[in-house]
Amino acid sequence: MFRFPVNVSPKGFIYSEPFHSNSANDGADFGPDTMLGATTPKDVGSPTSKTSGIQEAISYAQRNRLVRIRLERGTYLISSRIVIKPDPLYPLSINWNNSVILYDGDNAAIEIDYAYADALFNLSDHLTMERLPFICNLNDKRDLERAKAFAFKQGFEFSIPRRRLR
Repeated sequence: MFRFPVNVSPKGFIYSEPFHSNSANDGADFGPDTMLGATTPKDVGSPTSKTSGIQEAISYAQRNRLVRIRLERGTYLISSRIVIKPDPLYPLSINWNNSVILYDGDNAAIEIDYAYADALFNLSDHLTMERLPFICNLNDKRDLERAKAFAFKQGFEFSIPRRRLR
């Protein structure tokens, strides 16, 4: 059983500078170039993920009983909720790397689904989230200013990812 981390990058071929990369997902397993619903690393194409590859990385890791997901530091643009379903048999650790998540949606950006939980289930034993992200609504100017200040404090430049013109 592999225990290596599954890596997610905020950079990709589909974005313009400063998020552009000459390789899909900047060489990471998952990222903005990841195909929507991808089931394996490096599965890129159209239509692309609505969660910058984060949901696909979580699903892949859990399906293959991997224990670690690591996001590269940066800004992730998502338009769909990320759902985490902790499994009592296979713990999962997600290192958000103090990233910024820009969410263009109406409800919570991240949901923890307790469907597998029972009376003996202790969530902290089965889901670890390190270096939590700053989540902000893409349509809230004050949120964007706070995200910019957070990114500066974490040591990276904040800007909003934009798709490249073809």
